[in-house]
Amino acid sequence: MIDPKNTFIDFEKNKMLEIIFHDITNLVKKIRKSKKISIAQAAEMSILNTEIMEQFINLINHMTDRDFNDNKESSMVESCLDFQDLCLYLKDIDKYEEDFDLTKIPNFH
Repeated sequence: MIDPKNTFIDFEKNKMLEIIFHDITNLVKKIRKSKKISIAQAAEMSILNTEIMEQFINLINHMTDRDFNDNKESSMVESCLDFQDLCLYLKDIDKYEEDFDLTKIPNFH
């Protein structure tokens, strides 16, 4: 059994976690400075929090799985690629602020 308090995820080798923590840090700085949050920023924070939670769950499962096989590695890679696509979309979130109008269906570009 892996000791969860003494087993670490190395962020330097995990680009997706670097990206998401960078994006969260920048968003928190903007919100803290302005003392208010736009609907688009709230949506972005919600998406970022959900995605990082899913990524950590995947990583923890991956690290603790003793029956590791190629299929699981493949699904991890697919998950990472989906996550990177989301991060690239979020980098231009201000361009899509109207997409987060809660009265209409989002239009993802």
